[in-house]
Amino acid sequence: MTNNTADNPAVLLERRGSIAYVTLNQPENRNTLSRHLATELREVLNRLHEDDTLKAAVLTGAGQDFSLGGSYDDFAEGMSREKEESLAYSRELARLLEDIILGIVAAPIPFIAAINGQAAGAGMSLALACDLRVAEPRTKLNIAYGMIGASTDGGMSWFLPRYAGFSAATELLYTQPILRAARAQELSLVHRVSEPGELNACAEQLAEQIAGSASHTVRAAKSMLAARYVVELEEHMHAEHEFFARGVLTEDFRNAVHAMQRGEIPSFD
Repeated sequence: MTNNTADNPAVLLERRGSIAYVTLNQPENRNTLSRHLATELREVLNRLHEDDTLKAAVLTGAGQDFSLGGSYDDFAEGMSREKEESLAYSRELARLLEDIILGIVAAPIPFIAAINGQAAGAGMSLALACDLRVAEPRTKLNIAYGMIGASTDGGMSWFLPRYAGFSAATELLYTQPILRAARAQELSLVHRVSEPGELNACAEQLAEQIAGSASHTVRAAKSMLAARYVVELEEHMHAEHEFFARGVLTEDFRNAVHAMQRGEIPSFD
């Protein structure tokens, strides 16, 4: 388990001009959204909401991956408790993720996800919550929930039909393939694919293009785009997270998490 301190935060925040750069900073854990990292990310997002001089934000992950989603250690902690306590713990984790997703969607400025490596499970939901998504050729979007016998969370089942269309989303949610950058772009899940090694430069260029506009122009556009679906997304996530929390109680989920912790591939025969 990573011990983060003030000198080694789980989430980095840097400002360059009117652009904020947010980096998930647990590369040794492939930036899984552990309870600790997620709590820090929520705090950073709250700070960005309060800064009325910003025009855009870029979100990425340190190391090889954007984020591999939920923490198996957190899941195991929940599973070690009695049924009602386990359910309460799972709901607490779900609310934390919900706060993060809404913190991005309802932010006063646009967020750009610079998706390095793999974005899986809740990590993919995190990327989809951003207004714009930039990938690199090696990027992989992995719905991943089926790997552990879980249902979606973080708004995944809300974002996919709106970006890819209902028909495509139906296939994606039932089959849960791993999408490479080119296919993700075809499905409108990413907006741009950079040249190899140019992901950060591509995201920064896009952020600077946005920041070149007047603050009122940018913030008004974000507000009008978000206003029509923030409430709907929040209601959807309440239902989605209830399904996820109850899924933690199933034997399939428990067996899958234990298998993943052992480095094995779960089976649902």
